[in-house]
Amino acid sequence: MVVLAAAAAGAAGYGVFKGGEAGVQKGKEYQKEIKLEKKRFGQLVGLREKTKNRSSRIAEIVQMKNSGGSTTTAAPVRTSFVERQLAEKEAGSDINDRHRAVMQKLRSGRQDEKRKSSSSKLSSLNPFKKK
Repeated sequence: MVVLAAAAAGAAGYGVFKGGEAGVQKGKEYQKEIKLEKKRFGQLVGLREKTKNRSSRIAEIVQMKNSGGSTTTAAPVRTSFVERQLAEKEAGSDINDRHRAVMQKLRSGRQDEKRKSSSSKLSSLNPFKKK
């Protein structure tokens, strides 16, 4: 009888242990789902904002097309599409200048490496040079 009670207590303890492991796994799954849901919600907010901006730009372009290229006074005071393009081009020119400078520096570094490697190749071919 005592052996049977001990076996039952051991089985109950094992069951509680396994149940605890399963509970922890479920908790981890729910936590992961919550994180993913928060991420999706953040992406959805960003997508809505982009959609709103895009639709306003398209409406502006359609309005310009319908009015022959000039905006009407009923339009909200905003920068025109052409002005935004010019501003982006000016901002991009700084980036382009910086890119050109970096690429020039890389080219000069590569040329220096080529000169060094070619001089070392020539010196390795010289039979009279001590090594």
